[in-house]
Formats: sequence, structure tokens, C-alpha cells
Amino acid sequence: MNPLIKFIGALIATKNYRIVRDNGMGFGGMEMFAKHYHGSETKIATGVIETENAVKAENVPVINNVFICFRTCLRNARNKNPKPRIDGHSVTDIGFAVARSLVASVNRLATETDLKLEVLILDDRSDQESIDKLKDIFSNAHFTWALEQTTETGQGPSLLQQFEEARKRDALCYFVEDDWLHEEDGILRMVQFYQHVLNSTGRHLVLTPQEHHSHHINLLPTFLIAHSTGYWRTINHATHCLITHSEIIRDYWDVIENVKYVGTKKRKLGTEIATTNNIFNQYPAFAPTHPAAIHFQYDDILPPLYDWRPLWKQFSD
Repeated sequence: MNPLIKFIGALIATKNYRIVRDNGMGFGGMEMFAKHYHGSETKIATGVIETENAVKAENVPVINNVFICFRTCLRNARNKNPKPRIDGHSVTDIGFAVARSLVASVNRLATETDLKLEVLILDDRSDQESIDKLKDIFSNAHFTWALEQTTETGQGPSLLQQFEEARKRDALCYFVEDDWLHEEDGILRMVQFYQHVLNSTGRHLVLTPQEHHSHHINLLPTFLIAHSTGYWRTINHATHCLITHSEIIRDYWDVIENVKYVGTKKRKLGTEIATTNNIFNQYPAFAPTHPAAIHFQYDDILPPLYDWRPLWKQFSD
């Protein structure tokens, strides 16, 4: 941090204020975004950016490949947190329902696009019974998939390995784990919106399938983009479940690789704030107001006003 800014920050800290880095999605940043998006100097008055006037940018990166890394650890003994999961469901029951929803969502993407799809199940020592069940679920896939064991056990090494796999590729990458329950058209909607903004701005971006619950507590200026897939709002925080391009992973590797510290004594170095959130400093980030997938872990992190029970019924036994 600039020494002058650090000094000012120390002064205002005495009044319970703090300086934070602008993530580029403030009012000024969004006006610049709108300029690229519309190809005009149109001012944002309502905070909603319409899509019908969006123009095609020049030299737009071409996306032909989608890589999805699905991290799993399906053994009930893994959960150190005694807090019950949603409706008391077990880790494995949730994981199997999530796997079914992921297969259905990627199958939908395969049906409606010509993209080359690759799914890697990166498993951290699930029970053999769970491995067999996963293989059975993925036998219904209409896309290329593989199952590999992580080189090291633990959440940090698993996170690091997924990002290492992504940076080897030239692809749009989706990072997801075994407690994200997908709507059938969820991944298709995310890919369509990503491609739309990319075509309009010529720049990559970041998406997450569900608004983080913190956005309903810490109220910040938000802009909406109206698109055929629904409304998408700007965000400044997300979990490590996100979509972006492998090029961005390579560009931000110096901070992203610190996810290896998750679950260690240096865990603060591996948090989203310290790693993937840094991408939002330079690239726009969005979440759908109607989730593409829900974090099916605890009740207090589910999206508000969302009835998850039909989705659970669709993909659970």
C-alpha cells in the first residue's frame, strides 16, 4: 500500500473507518463498463444496464472449451463442523444429489452448444462405495469426464490442484465442489451470460452461481444487467466456486496459489479475500439474482426467498 494511504488509513482507523481497494465496480467504474458495453457515453441513472443496445466489441477472445473441476470428498467422517447440514441430510446424500444435478446441467450445456466440454472429478479420498456411486451417476454424462484422486489430502491442496489444472488449459473454467446443487439450466445460463458480456466488452469476467449471503448484510452500490438469462448483479465477494477464464488464473497465480493455506495455521492467506477476490480489482464480477446453483450446506447461506425443495426433490433419491 502507498505509504501516504497507509498513514491516512491509520488516522481514520481511530474513527472506526478503513480504506479498502476499489474493485472497479463503483459508480465511476460502472460508467466506464457501460461505455464499453453500449459503445456510447450513456450515463447510468437507474443502476440497471439494458442489453438490447449492447454492441459487439473488437478482438473478442474466442471460447471453444469449457473445463469444469468438481471437487469431492464424500465420506461422512470428513465434517469437523458439528453444525447439521440442511434438513439434517448427510454429506454423502448431498454430494450424490449435487453430482446428479451437475451431470444434468452439463448435459443441458452439451445439448444446446457446440463447446468442447471436459469435467474432472478431483476426489479427496471418498469412501469406495461413494466412488462407485459417483461413477454410476456420471455414466449418464453426454460429455468427457474423468475421476482422479488428489495428490494430497486436505481442502487447501485440493483447491490448489484444481487451479493448477485450470491454468494448464485454454478454456472457460468452472470451479465447484460437492455441496453446490445446480438448476438444470444453471451452467448454460452462466456460460451464455459470460459469452454475452465478453462479446460486448472484449474482456473476461468472473461469475459465481449464487449471491454470497454477505451481499444481503453489507449493502454496497449494486448495478444490474438485464439479460435473456435473467438479472445479474455486480459483486465484490464470492466463494472459490466461480467461473472465469484460464488466462485470468495464470495472470493472478501469485495470489491464487495461496489457497494452499486453507485449513492450515496460515489459513487467512488462503481466504477468498486474500486470493480470488483480487481478480475483482480489474475484472467485473457478477452473480445471478436467480441462482444458477445453490450452496446446499447450511440454512443461513441459502439464497433468500428461494424455494430449494423442488430442486432437492428432483435430484435426491
